Amino acid sequence: ADGVGWLCLWLDCDREGENICFEVLKVLPEFSADRIWRASFSAVTELEVHRALQRLVKPNACEAAAVDARQELDLKVGCSFTRLLTRALRDAARRKFGLSKLRLISYGPCQTPTLFFCVERQREIDAFVPKQFWELCVTVAVGARDEVELKWSRNPCFDGAAARRAADACRATAALQVQSATCSRRAAAPPVGMNTVLLLKLASNALGLSPHRAMEIAESLYTSGFISYPRTETTKYPSTFDHQTMVREHAACRSLPWAPLCEWLLAARAAPPTRGGVDAGDHPPITPTRAAPRGAIRGGTSAWALYCEVCKHYVASLLPPATYDERTLVAAAGGERLELTWHRVIERGW
Repeated sequence: ADGVGWLCLWLDCDREGENICFEVLKVLPEFSADRIWRASFSAVTELEVHRALQRLVKPNACEAAAVDARQELDLKVGCSFTRLLTRALRDAARRKFGLSKLRLISYGPCQTPTLFFCVERQREIDAFVPKQFWELCVTVAVGARDEVELKWSRNPCFDGAAARRAADACRATAALQVQSATCSRRAAAPPVGMNTVLLLKLASNALGLSPHRAMEIAESLYTSGFISYPRTETTKYPSTFDHQTMVREHAACRSLPWAPLCEWLLAARAAPPTRGGVDAGDHPPITPTRAAPRGAIRGGTSAWALYCEVCKHYVASLLPPATYDERTLVAAAGGERLELTWHRVIERGW
């Protein structure tokens, strides 16, 4: 900072980042308040960087103080409860678990409640007693070649005798008697913006990546400028997010599988999503920050696959809802109620 006239702080745009701003200022006392500015940005993109430079603000002392207060509370609560747990439970824990060298039972304001939830869930699993149940499905010939499968309205049934009686009654019936047929129009809304939890779910289900590995790759994609900050609870896009520029960039990258969908969005002049999602007040949802062909992503197949998941989810969130007809047929066989539900897609949407 020697010889520098102005100081602009580019720390993470959350309370922790704001607190670090003031840590920096403590070692730079030569800078007066009128020579210090703070950049507020949500992604490492050209648009966000220019926007942050045009809208510089002052560091927020209240947010920094909130972090100081939280840190002090964590320390005081942690020390107090650690002392309490150690004095009350150390000897019992030594005997029960055979830990003769146990000297301390630590308490963490976040870790200990989380451990409680894990233990409670494990107790539920251990205490679970499986029960045998029966399900009844009836296959009916429709015409000469087609078949449909109807399900018993009482599935699953925990009474084996009742299930066998129902099966016998259905077998003894030559034809089903239709009691009602209904049709209702339904819609499936597109997904909301991606947060960290959803990113980890997609990484696990679609790519088989562990949470630790997924976050390693996401952090690498973020620091390389391919996706926005991957640690967020927010699923609602900010009103200032430039969807048009992002979609146009992906439409121009012809090698991307979702480029035709982006072209359609531009041609249809689709309105950006304004409803749905939750604003947790931390960081915007996880989105691509630029269109990148396969060769531009370093880090192997997993990095490219995770980048694709982020892009596809983002594009899907901009598409219209899917609409379909849900049709339900209720029939009777030997006094038993059977149901058949099927769907007919009207508009695929997202």
